[in-house]
Amino acid sequence: MTYPYAAYQELKATQEVMSQLPDPRSPEEVLRMLSQNPPPEGEYSVDAF
Repeated sequence: MTYPYAAYQELKATQEVMSQLPDPRSPEEVLRMLSQNPPPEGEYSVDAF
């Protein structure tokens, strides 16, 4: 019961952050940007939390 709630909270937070971005990007563009310059190892991984 806890997991769906946590997932919902995460989705809600993600949507709030996305709505604050000045220029929303398409998923394809985001993936392309991430593949061009990947984040430092561990910074955005699940283990960091």
